[in-house]
Amino acid sequence: MIATLLGTRYLAAIMVSALAVLVPLYHMSSSAALHFYMEAPFFLHYLPLFAAGVLAYEAFIDRRRTLALAGLVLVWLAAMSLLRDAHEMAFVTVFFITFATLVVRRPWLGAFAVRPLVCLGSISYALYLLHGNLGLLVLTALPVGWPLWGYVAVALALIGSLMGLSWVVSVVVERPAQAIARRFDR
Repeated sequence: MIATLLGTRYLAAIMVSALAVLVPLYHMSSSAALHFYMEAPFFLHYLPLFAAGVLAYEAFIDRRRTLALAGLVLVWLAAMSLLRDAHEMAFVTVFFITFATLVVRRPWLGAFAVRPLVCLGSISYALYLLHGNLGLLVLTALPVGWPLWGYVAVALALIGSLMGLSWVVSVVVERPAQAIARRFDR
């Protein structure tokens, strides 16, 4: 929404500024209502990850590269302050290090240019939207007491189904919507 209203030129600065204001306010307040209103519209716990993607892109295209990499460090600190679990902290840290490394070492990106990964990347947004809702719905509906192989079989079938559905959504909905958006953007 921010990019639609203000354009993408200042998107990274807006996201980092929002984090610079919201994260300290979140930590200083003990109000559950304030926490809710910061989380609901701003997705505060996910905002550092979105900002990291924007900053990595900025650095990748050499738009204020040094500033964008410095912003990645600040956004990583914000993410760490919002996480409580050491496993999550380690995973997110690896995510940030990977982004920064691939920005600095661009030739290494060639390893990700293989067809299956490119296809996965093209459906990733639809998969992101579908997996949490449909995946959780199916997995929580499974009966207790099944043998392990039953759960594994359902999980594998679910992954395949969600990837197939994501591909359909990507081709039928996302790509045409992007084409329309590009026409309005011009």
